[in-house]
Amino acid sequence: PWPLTPLSEVGGGLRWVDPQVRPEQGAAGEVWCVLEEFTGPAPTDVRRVVAAVPLDGSAADDRTAVRELSDDRHRFVTGPRL
Repeated sequence: PWPLTPLSEVGGGLRWVDPQVRPEQGAAGEVWCVLEEFTGPAPTDVRRVVAAVPLDGSAADDRTAVRELSDDRHRFVTGPRL
C-alpha cells in the first residue's frame, strides 16, 4: 500500500469522507470524496468541497494533484456522485 492523499499544513488537517471509486477517470482512476480542510485553529476555520483524488498516488506529495470538483461556499457537502 501507498498513501493517496497529502498531509495537512494545519493541525486537524485534511479529512476525506464518503469515497466513491471512479475507475474510468484518468489513467489509474480516481476516488471522489468530500474533503474537509482545516485552515486554522478555530473550529470554524474549515472548508468543504467535493474532490477527486488520483489513485496513482501522485497527490500524496503534490496537493495540486487533488482536483476540487465544487467550490467551498457551502457549509454542508455530501454525496460525491453523478
